[in-house]
Amino acid sequence: MLAAWDIECDGRPALALVDELARLQLAARRLGWAISVREADPRLSDVIALAGLAEVLTTSSDPL
Repeated sequence: MLAAWDIECDGRPALALVDELARLQLAARRLGWAISVREADPRLSDVIALAGLAEVLTTSSDPL
């Protein structure tokens, strides 16, 4: 692990959050890295899947 930070989400996760995570993942991959969302709220995982990005943005409910 290189870095970790909390994702603040008031209530239901929005598509804007998923969009930002996808953009971060794209930038990371261009640099040869990847991001993984750990301890993801199940609602966030659902929105990621609904957006069709489950293969791009990996999520886990497991702690670091």
